[in-house]
This record gives sequence, C-alpha cells and structure tokens, in this order.
Amino acid sequence: MELEKQVCSLELAKRLKKLGVKQDSLFYWDSHCIENLKTQGKYGITSDGEYSAFTVAELGVMMPFIITRNKSIVRKFTNKNVYIYEVQYSDINQSNIFLEDTEADARAKMLIYLLEKRLVKLKKT
Repeated sequence: MELEKQVCSLELAKRLKKLGVKQDSLFYWDSHCIENLKTQGKYGITSDGEYSAFTVAELGVMMPFIITRNKSIVRKFTNKNVYIYEVQYSDINQSNIFLEDTEADARAKMLIYLLEKRLVKLKKT
C-alpha cells in the first residue's frame, strides 16, 4: 500500500494544524513540495510549510474510545476492488458518519468534527 494512503491528506493535515493539533508525527507533508512526504527531522522541528501527515495509528491514539456512552466504530467495506472506510461513534447522528477512501482520512475528518464541536480536547504537552 502506498504511503499516501496510510496518512491523512494534506488538506486535512492543514485543518488539524489550524485546530491546534500538536505537529508531532512520523511523517510530514511539505507544502513547498506538496507531492512528497518526508520523515521527521533530527529534532522533529517543523517549519510553517510543514504539516503532520498523521498515520492511522497516530489518529487513533488521539481519538477517544468512548464519548459519553458511544463507542467508536471503524468499518471497512469492500465492493470488488473498491474499499470504503467508515468512522463513527455509535448512536451519533447519521450526518456525523465519515466515509472515505482511506481510513486515515475518515479518522482525520472525525477528529476534526470532534474538535470543532468541542466533544474532545487534546492533551497539552
């Protein structure tokens, strides 16, 4: 599987950074070279043009397992060679289910939703 399918898109990475998500990940999008991902530098220092390209695992750690009584659900649907990933919290409104071609983008969109609605706060480090 290509690396680009294992990390959130540049567009979603920019939104997460704008929402204050700490830019600490294994990979980064570099807006000066948009098509390329690069690994974390020696000290993990990022410039203004770099955005954390969070992996599925990194996004999963940031998302709560449960919101009140609603557990997180991640599903993979296949139809021939097409894969669709669904991320939702059980009992959450239908409009708040995120379907994407990659699991990373589905998780990133859910995390953005949770942050924007103030349903979750990220730990300050």
